[in-house]
Order: sequence, then C-alpha cells, then structure tokens
Amino acid sequence: MKIGTCKGYFFVDDYCYMVVYVIDYQNFIEISRAQAVNLRRGNFHMFFTLTLYISLIIFGFGLIYRVSNWFRYKVGEQAREITPRERVSATFKGIVLTLFSPKILTLLKGFVLDVLLQIRILRANRLRWVMHMCIYGGFMLLLLMHALDKFITAPLFPDYAATLNPFLFLRNLFFVVVILGLAISLYRRFVLKVSRLNTNMMDHYAIIILAVIMISGVFLEGTKIVSYSEYQSMVEEYADTDEEEALKTLESYWAEVFGLVSPRLTGPFQADILEQGKELHEMSCAGCHSVPQWAFVSYGVSRIVKPVALGLDRAGVSMLLWYIHFLACFVGLAYLPFSKFLHIIVSPLSLLAHSVVSPGISNPASIATKQAMELDACTRCKTCGLWCSVAVSLEEIDNKDILPSERIETLKSIAARKAIPHEEIEKIWTGSYRCTLCGRCTEVCPVGIGLKDLWKGMREDFVRDGHFPPILNVVQEAIANQHNPVDYDNEERAMWVEFLDDPPDDLYQKEQADVVYFIGCVSSFSPAVQKIPEAFCHILTKANVDFTILGEKERCCGFPLLLAGIHKGVEELKEHNIKIVREVGAKTIVFSCPSCYHTWSHEYHKDIQDVRLMHATQFLEELIGAGQVELARDLTGIITYHDPCDLGRGSGVYDAPRRVIQSLPGLKFVELPEGRRKALCCGGGGDVEMYDDALTAEVAAKRARQAQEIGATLFATACQQCVRTLTKGVKGIEADIEVLDLIQLVWRSMSDQT
Repeated sequence: MKIGTCKGYFFVDDYCYMVVYVIDYQNFIEISRAQAVNLRRGNFHMFFTLTLYISLIIFGFGLIYRVSNWFRYKVGEQAREITPRERVSATFKGIVLTLFSPKILTLLKGFVLDVLLQIRILRANRLRWVMHMCIYGGFMLLLLMHALDKFITAPLFPDYAATLNPFLFLRNLFFVVVILGLAISLYRRFVLKVSRLNTNMMDHYAIIILAVIMISGVFLEGTKIVSYSEYQSMVEEYADTDEEEALKTLESYWAEVFGLVSPRLTGPFQADILEQGKELHEMSCAGCHSVPQWAFVSYGVSRIVKPVALGLDRAGVSMLLWYIHFLACFVGLAYLPFSKFLHIIVSPLSLLAHSVVSPGISNPASIATKQAMELDACTRCKTCGLWCSVAVSLEEIDNKDILPSERIETLKSIAARKAIPHEEIEKIWTGSYRCTLCGRCTEVCPVGIGLKDLWKGMREDFVRDGHFPPILNVVQEAIANQHNPVDYDNEERAMWVEFLDDPPDDLYQKEQADVVYFIGCVSSFSPAVQKIPEAFCHILTKANVDFTILGEKERCCGFPLLLAGIHKGVEELKEHNIKIVREVGAKTIVFSCPSCYHTWSHEYHKDIQDVRLMHATQFLEELIGAGQVELARDLTGIITYHDPCDLGRGSGVYDAPRRVIQSLPGLKFVELPEGRRKALCCGGGGDVEMYDDALTAEVAAKRARQAQEIGATLFATACQQCVRTLTKGVKGIEADIEVLDLIQLVWRSMSDQT
C-alpha cells in the first residue's frame, strides 16, 4: 500500500478524530486513528529532522567562521608577523603537548575550578555566581539528561524512560533552577540596575529564547498529562488488551491517579474499578510511567488547564507547544554563533587557555590565537568596567572607550581590519591612552581574558597607524638620544649622590659587585622621590651588602615605550643594560622601581636567567630575616599599604612588602578596602600622567580618600611613581597623611632620620 493525500477530517463525540483516506493501487482505504497518528508523527518527524539539519548547518557554518577569525584576527605587533597557517599549526601542537605533559593537571584544575564551579565569578559576586550556576548548570543538565537522552541517559540507564523517576522529577527541578537563574538575571538588570550593565537587543533575544524553551517545555508536559489523545495513542500502541471494559478501568485509574481528563468517564470511581485499572496499569504502563505528581511544575500546570483540557486537546495545543519548543531550541542553536550565546563555548576555552598559555613563555603564535579568541569569549558582563581605575573620568570625559568593557568591542573591529572613520578612530585612541594599564580589569574578568595584554596590543596597532598622543614622540626621541624619558643628560643620572651630606668616595659606583641596584629613571631624575634611592643605598651600606649603582651607564629599561605600544629601540636598551650588568659580574639585581623589575622579569629574563632579579621589598625581607638589618627604632602611627600595579598584579609580589611592614616596630597595620589583586591604581601608570595629569590626580585622590577613611597616618607603598602621585592625591584632599616608600620607613627605623 502507498500513502496518498489526506482527503478530510470529521468529528466524533465532540472529540477530534482524524480520518485519512489513502490511495491503494485499486481502492480508497479508511485507516484507523492509530494509523493516522502514525502518519502525523511521520510528517512531524520529517519536519523535525529537516529543521534540525538546517539549524545544525547554520550553526556549523557560523561556528567555523567565528573559529576561523581566531586564526585571522591580529592584535598587536607580534601577531602581524604570524600567518594563519602557523597559528593553526601551533594550536594543534600546543594541544597535543599539553595533553601529554604535566600541564594536563593544570588544565584539569582549571576545568574543575573555573569552568564547572566558576570560582572566578564566586569570588566577585555571590548572587551573580548563583545566577550563572542556575542558568548554565540547569540548562546543561537538561541538555545532557533530556535533549540528548538517546545518546547519554539511555545508554547509562538501560531502563530509562523520560516519564519515569527520577528523570521526571529532575527534569522539573532543572527547569526551576534555570527559571531561578533567569529571574535573578532580570532582577540584576531591571531592579538592582547594576552599574554599567546595559541591556541591549541581543540580551533580550537571549532571555526570550531561553524563556520560550523552558516555558514551552513545561506547558507541553502539563498539557500532555491531561491529554486524552496522547493517552489513547499510548493505549493503542502498548495496552495488553483490547477489551472495552478492561480499557475503561485503565482509563478510570488514569483519570483518578494520573490526572487524565476523559471525555467519556468522570469520577468518582468505584474502588473495584480502580483496583482493576491499577492491575492493568501495572501490567502495561508502570514500566515506563511514574505518577505525574513527581513532575511538580508540569503537574501544577496540568491542574490549571484541566477545566479546558478537552478543548486544548481538540485544538492540538500539545502538538503546537511541541513545535514551539523544538523550534525555539533550533533557533537558539542556529543563532548561537552570531550572538552572546557563543560565550557558552568560547568562555570555557578561554579559561582553559588562560591556565596553560603564558605571555612571554608560550609560542607567540598560540598567544596571538588566544588573544583573538578572547575577543569572542567576552560575556559583556561589564565587570571590568565596574573595577576600572580610571572610570571616575567618565563624569567629565564623554568617551566610552575609556572603559575596558566598551573598548573590547572596538578592538574587535580593529583586529578585523574594518574601516573606521577618522573622527571615530581619534576618539578611540584618546580613550585608549587614558587607560593606566593597571591590569585590574584582567584580575576581575570572570572568563580569564588577558585584557591588559589586549590593550597593549591595541596601542601597538595605533602606533603602527600613527594614532597616539604627540607627547609620545617626544618621549621616544628623548630615550633614543638621552637614554631616559625626561630628556635629561644621562650623565646626571647619579647626580643626586653628590648632594648627600656625606657622599662615599666611589659615589656607590664600583667596577665589580655582587649586587647591582638598578634605580630607574623616575628616582634618578625626580627630586621628589630621590630620597628613596638615597635611603636604599644607606641601608645596603649599613647591611654590608657588596653593591653598586650603574650611574650614567644605566639606561631606561624600555618600560615607557612598551606601555605606549612602541617596540622600536627597546631591544637596544635591553642589550646595553644586560651588557653593563655582565661587566660588573653581579649575581643579583635589585630594583626599587616595580616597572623596571617587571620589565627585566618579563622582557629580559630569557637572556639573564643566571642572575637573580629581586624587588627591593623582597631584598629587604631577606636582609631582615638574615639579621643584616636591625630595626631598632620604634615608629608610631597607623600604617596602610598601597600595592603598586607592576609589583602586585604585574609581578605577583604581595606578601614581601607586608612582611616588611609587620617587622617594623610600633606600627599598627590596616589593609585598604581595595588591596592586593584588586588594588586601585595610583593613577600614574600607563604613561597617562604625560598627557592627562588631571586624570592621574583624580584617581590618586580617590585612593588617598580610601586611606583617610580607614584612619591611616602613614601611607606606604613600594614604588617611586606611586609615592609621587599619592602625595599629590593626599594634598588634593588636604589629609594629614604621610606618604612614604617602604625603603624610607625601614631606613627611618634603622637610623635617627625622620
């Protein structure tokens, strides 16, 4: 028999029975309702399969396009020299090497803590963590247990059926979990109105698609519970009897216990009929049907629609809801590569890459790919904008590209080499160069995006295209000609020694020494902070350390150029400074400047691995521990400590300065409200002070107020630039707080100096 065309429908007993006339080779045959249902299911299955494949094709092509961008988009100077083929090769090689090396343990740790448990979000905000875990966890569990049941749940549980417990209960539980997450999302956006968390059309689409999927699913299950046509199809296919009286007892039992709405039987039912129905149920249905009350949400829906259940059944609402449900799923699948949904895939990859790919150590091709991928990993949560150190400037400067959360969208266009109008690009680079590159955005990013490295790469692209503050040309020329960014004669680098009350005969400069004290440009040329190298030289002398300074032989480490996005000239500075240290024969280099320490540790380290690189606070801790520094004099006051960005977030040095403070007698130490990883910038980083000193002063004043609020009388730090800016900040708010470098405090405790 071959099926032909449907000829008509008619109604029997107020219930919709479909009669389909089909063409045999000779005769028209009226097929049974079960056959009609099977035909309808066949048509549905064909439509389902067709739309599934269409959505998979769109999803596949979209995903391939987005992934291809990771190997084509270029951020920064280094990426421009690497071909897509090299990046693909490096990626596969890196994956293989990671899987078959000890790094696999690091990868597994990152997967458990950052991807599954989302610890980064938990540290930042508990309510947001609950929201993410509800939406992500609930939806993934529904996907794995329910949507992919044929591939996952059924093989794991041989007796699995979607209508059996615990699966019936769990499906409803996971629904509630997802809805709770969506409710928290709406609460944060429209009630709490989290600062800078904008809601655009893409956010509306995401919430609507998720809501339609979840709500249609639970209403579908609720209408099927009361659906007589669904019940009849099940009976005709699975019942062990076709006796009318027996089937009536089963129908009575289902109406009483399962909530079925029957057009021909209504309660109350006699006990013996229910008992007979129960026996038939246990023989035919119990193996794949638990009582629907376990589906506590869907069952509640079924009670609500019970009065209109027959009308809904005749109208085919269950089938309509089923179409809405799976079409919403397929629309979401097809839309995913083109929406913020993509972060569901890319954010975990970014977190895993973050755990094993390290700038300056890993293959540059892998780093270039990771940075391009991070542009897609952004969830647009705006956390980085909330923690941005220079966000205070938005009240006075109308430029969204000051904020990292907005700048990353702009960077995506730059990396794709899209044409940007001149007036827009000027606004973009002026906003970008107001970033202090403090790295606080990187620390708080819940998906581990290396934002600071992206901003540095962005500046490199600006420099390539000639878009940067004119003052940087002056700085570049000064470093090229005088070997320092302030354009002073480099012979004056150690002139401050000559103005000491009792300068040593050698002016602290020796031909050979065990330790080189690399002072840096700011402390060498700025009278406001020359007390720092002065105090450190006194300490080293009193501790009998065999040390030397380099004087005019010392040159800028190259840090100001690297911050500006300029690489030209940095290699020459590096080669010269390493050469001078080699000539001295030093085994240790000590830095009072965190920026110099960071540059040597990250840019020079491969060429000087046999020499110890230490910040002054680490060296002081070592000297105090060895008894070479005696802290005899009691100090007084309440002291707090500001973490310099390049020492803390940039180099991971948090404890050494605090241990030095704790060793100072007489002081009460109080932490700032924003310290360590989340420390607010002093405002003097990123070369910002060169072209917007008002912004620097504003950020410094905010930090000074934090010290004032906790009652500090001493404001300690471990950076000459922080001392300069925070001193201005304290004066700006007229606070009675003394700002000092830890080196100065240690020397104060060692001597009679005040």
